[in-house]
Amino acid sequence: MAEKIKILGIMGSHVKERNTHFALNCAIESAKQFWDWVEVEVIDLSRMRINQCTASFNCYATGTYENPCPDYGSNDDLQKHRIIQKMIEADGIIVASPVYYGSVSGKLKALMDRTVMCCHVSPIAELAGRLENKVGGAIAVALAPHGGVELTINTIYMWMINHDMIVVGPGMYPPAGCITGGGAYESTSAKTRDPNAIRSDIYGMR
Repeated sequence: MAEKIKILGIMGSHVKERNTHFALNCAIESAKQFWDWVEVEVIDLSRMRINQCTASFNCYATGTYENPCPDYGSNDDLQKHRIIQKMIEADGIIVASPVYYGSVSGKLKALMDRTVMCCHVSPIAELAGRLENKVGGAIAVALAPHGGVELTINTIYMWMINHDMIVVGPGMYPPAGCITGGGAYESTSAKTRDPNAIRSDIYGMR
C-alpha cells in the first residue's frame, strides 16, 4: 500500500471541545471518511501551555529537529508534544481559530511565532524551509456574521504564505472570490454560549 498522506489539525481555541473544535473535527473527519489513505491527528492548544517567542533567534543558530526551540527546551508543551516536528512531518495542515478581537487566539499566535526557525530568513538554520510546499487550510469561528472571520483566516493564510505553503481556497461553491477559507458563526449571545451553536450554521458548515 502507498504511504499515507498525513493531515495535521491545529485547534487554536482556548476553550476545549466547543465550536472551533467541532468545526475542525468536521474537516478532519471528512478527510478521513472519504480517503482511507489519509492519516489524521489533531493538536488541541486549549489543553497546552505555549510560551511566547523570546525573539532571541537562538533557534536559527542552534535549533535542531529534536530541539527546535533551545530557549525553552522541554519547559513548555510546544516541545513536550513535538508540535514543530509534527508540522514538519505532515503533508497538510488545517488551522482553526476562534475570532479574538478580529484576529487569531493568543495561543495560536504564540505557536505561529514559535515556528520562525522554519522560515527561509536564515540560510544557516537547520529547519529553514521545512514547511515549504505543505498544503494549508484555515477555519475561523466568530460569534456573529461579519464578526472577523475573514481577517482571522487571512492572518492564518499570511503565516502559511510566509512559510511558502500552498494555501487552499474555498472551492467551487460559492463562486471563487466570495470568501476565503472556511468561516462559521455561533449565532448565539455571549451569555448563552451554546457549545454546539455552529451546528445550525448550515452555510458555514457545508
